[in-house]
Amino acid sequence: MRMENQLVICLLFMLAAAKKLNDLEIIKEGMLENGDTFDSSYHRAEPIRVTLGHGKVIPGWEQGLLGMCVGEKRKLTIPPHLGYGSHGSPPHIPPDATLVFNTELVAIERESIEQMVMRLGHFLMYPTMAAFLVYYLYQKYKQETKGEKSSKGTDNRGKKQKRR
Repeated sequence: MRMENQLVICLLFMLAAAKKLNDLEIIKEGMLENGDTFDSSYHRAEPIRVTLGHGKVIPGWEQGLLGMCVGEKRKLTIPPHLGYGSHGSPPHIPPDATLVFNTELVAIERESIEQMVMRLGHFLMYPTMAAFLVYYLYQKYKQETKGEKSSKGTDNRGKKQKRR
């Protein structure tokens, strides 16, 4: 039951959000906590590409970019253990540095139908091979046991022996 003075919100359109295995195109500026910029893609001709879920970027990016929508801008403050840790990334990022990234998601490239089919094929390949192997071994066993039953009561040439 709805009261007349209540606000009603209906979601009519929602942008797609970044999820694992999506290829993202982002523009970013990376800074140390003191404000020194160590990397920026704002001056480059094209955004950089990042694939979520492959572990190719620091964990802070994996977590911070997840759920972003195209056109969204985020400021990610990444603690050392989710960044480059105690090793840093010389010469620009010292050990145990907190990193600050201004990021903008430009595009999300979804998995194509071919990629989905390939992934499904890889997933189903091993159970299918196992089923074929079990079927083959079962048929072989069946032939061998059938051969043993029919060979009982025959001589070496395959002829039935006479009872004496």
